[in-house]
Order: sequence, then structure tokens, then C-alpha cells
Amino acid sequence: MDEARAAGQRTLDDLAVGFLVRPGVDRRRMFGSDALAVDGRIFGFVVPGGSLVVKVPARRVDELLALPGAERMQIGRNPAREWVAVPEATGLWEQLLEESYAFVRGA
Repeated sequence: MDEARAAGQRTLDDLAVGFLVRPGVDRRRMFGSDALAVDGRIFGFVVPGGSLVVKVPARRVDELLALPGAERMQIGRNPAREWVAVPEATGLWEQLLEESYAFVRGA
């Protein structure tokens, strides 16, 4: 695991404590990372390079792409409409995990 990804995973692990006590939240594997899931659906994980990937509504992805370093998640050659990778430096990880949790839980 690259150092940036390991650092991002440590941050996600710290933030996960507040989510893992919620009903239906557990850990899963996603693209080689420990991910957070609610009712079996992933809502946050760290990718190589250390960014947090969250699932949010497509319009929110479009807003988040204005952040420095934010990128639409690619699955294979196709961009994912509702997945965005956001660097830790934005300071938004906790907020984005909350948004993603609510979105995925309500889906």
C-alpha cells in the first residue's frame, strides 16, 4: 500500500469509529481498501494516492469537482456519476462521509 493511501486509510479508520456504532454499518473490502458500508452498500473508501471516495448524488459530485484535487471516480474506462474522490487536504472527509452515509442509506 502506498504511503498516501496508508495515511488516508488511517484517517478513515479514525472517522469510522463514529459510524461503526450505527445500525447496519460495517466494514467491507473495496478496490483493496477497508471500506465503510451501510446495509451492505459501500459509502466510503480510500484509493491509491490517498483520496477518500464517497457516493453522493450526481449534482453533488459536480459541485465537489470544483475542489482542488477532487476527481470523478473511474470504474474501468467509464466515469461513475455518483462517486467522487476527494483529497484529505480539503478537510471535508467527515462531512462527506455523513452525506454519503445518508445518501446510500436512503437509496
